[in-house]
Amino acid sequence: MIDRVFKTADVESVDLPFPGYTGDIKIRPMNGDYALGPSMILLRMEPGAVIPAHLHKKAAEVLCILDGDFINENKSYGSGDFLHSKPGTIHGPHTTKRGCSLLVLYTANAGEADPNDFFLADAAKRS
Repeated sequence: MIDRVFKTADVESVDLPFPGYTGDIKIRPMNGDYALGPSMILLRMEPGAVIPAHLHKKAAEVLCILDGDFINENKSYGSGDFLHSKPGTIHGPHTTKRGCSLLVLYTANAGEADPNDFFLADAAKRS
């Protein structure tokens, strides 16, 4: 039995809600209910967009590159590549030359899910 269905066409794209990014980055939140499993978003970065180096204190992050070119810490990745970051691990900056689409999965321990679990690397180093 399927517990819930999210249809991409039914979910609106919104601007990336995290601070410090530049360029055109849109997300479609597909699941924010950790009781159903990982939180998932579809993320679209247009050419030249940048997400600064950051970390998630409570959640692990998995990025799956669906299409285009994705550059993380000056290394290029393509369609079908997966990048994993444990909680508390600084990752990024992320950018793209030609644009890319990603499936982003976040997992957290029960009771620790936090949609605001995004901290710029420089600020995290100072705290």
